Amino acid sequence: MSLREIWAKTAENKRVLRQKPRKTQTEAEEQGLNNMAESDIEHLVMKISDRLYAKLSASMDTKLDQIVKSVSAVCENVKVLERRMENVEQRISDTEDSATQLLARLEGAETRLNEALARLEDQENRSRRNNIEIINLPERTEGDNTKEFFETWIPKVLNMKVKKDRIKVDRCHRSPGQLRPDATRPRAVYVRLHHYEDKQLIMQSARNRGEISLGGSRIHLFEDFSPALEKERRDFTEVKKTLRSLGIPYRMLFPAVLRVNHKEKVHVFKKPPPQQRGGVFHHILLLTKITRKGWKKS
Repeated sequence: MSLREIWAKTAENKRVLRQKPRKTQTEAEEQGLNNMAESDIEHLVMKISDRLYAKLSASMDTKLDQIVKSVSAVCENVKVLERRMENVEQRISDTEDSATQLLARLEGAETRLNEALARLEDQENRSRRNNIEIINLPERTEGDNTKEFFETWIPKVLNMKVKKDRIKVDRCHRSPGQLRPDATRPRAVYVRLHHYEDKQLIMQSARNRGEISLGGSRIHLFEDFSPALEKERRDFTEVKKTLRSLGIPYRMLFPAVLRVNHKEKVHVFKKPPPQQRGGVFHHILLLTKITRKGWKKS
């Protein structure tokens, strides 16, 4: 056993041996320098961090201010648009209300106008109720005294039994007033009778007489109606031709009503009857056992 081992067994010597060896002056100085370098670096880092934070904060504040201003402007524009939209919606609502009222007024005015036109049409036809229209009468047949001619010619050509063999005529004229140089047909003659009963008698006599001729021309006598009513009655032309060819009696009633008498039955048509299978008019044709082009056989 060495002396050191023996000496180290004592408690005091053990404490001495456990103590760290003291640093030398050079080591202490180096340790101080290291501690100073670390503190300086930390200070420098903190200083740089503060400056960066300040710059970033300033930059962020500037950007955020711009964003806030932009957002505020957008919000203000949205508010303006909302106010304008409310005004537009209100104006549209007012316009719709006005349009509804105007539409109701327009419908009422249209109804009243149609009623007025119907009354006007009725008045026009009533003003013509004493008139007759003579078609295809040769020009200059009536001579210079037109009124005198028709007062005696009409009863004579129709074999009418009237007082003094003449009827009372208020006025008469051809239409149009001037004969066209290129005209190929005589102008129509309009005769206004003083008494409505004479007009009825003339039309009945014309139906009974049948064909009327003068100088080789076939004369036709018609009642005088307004253009609109004349068109409605003209729509029955083809149907009337068919009825005449079949020998079926018929009569046109005022204003535009077709009455057909067949097999002791009376059929009334306010519009031209359809000429197809299944209709009343087609049934009448089947009863006569006559078929025409365009109609199917039973």
